[in-house]
Amino acid sequence: MRKILFVVWIAVLLLCTPRARAQQLQRGEVFGGYSYAGAVSGGSFTSFPAGFAADVDVSVKKWLSVEGDIGYHHGSVPGLGVSLFEFVGGPRFTAHYGKTDIFAHGLIVGTRVSAGAYGVSAGITAFTVGVGAGVDVAIQHYFAIRVVQADVLPAEFQGGWTVPIKLSAGVVIRF
Repeated sequence: MRKILFVVWIAVLLLCTPRARAQQLQRGEVFGGYSYAGAVSGGSFTSFPAGFAADVDVSVKKWLSVEGDIGYHHGSVPGLGVSLFEFVGGPRFTAHYGKTDIFAHGLIVGTRVSAGAYGVSAGITAFTVGVGAGVDVAIQHYFAIRVVQADVLPAEFQGGWTVPIKLSAGVVIRF
């Protein structure tokens, strides 16, 4: 009789462990993927089609986390190679709907724009605030696809406003 109770107890423990683990607070996630950026400045639009984005997110509560994000984009305007590098951080608020997570974040943004031609380059950095939102769809407990993340990261450079808009998609690994 003791052996049967022991086997039943082990079976119940093994069957309940994944469910109990799924209800625990996720400690965080790492994202990496493709990113497209465009910037509106002085009435003209500059496209930065080649880019990447990466971020690290550490959970505080099920619905609140702190994130740090970097992105790099490269494009060109006639005669110039232009790079856009942004480093951002701030709180992220997430709503969970089954396998879908919808998030919004407020960001403190540092943006560096540099341009160069014929071996000569110059750059300028600005700090400001931005906002964004996105959608993740879980594939497995530890793996998701970021379907879209859209961020608006305005910055003031030498008296004129530049409004970079960043769209990202990629892979999320949760831990």
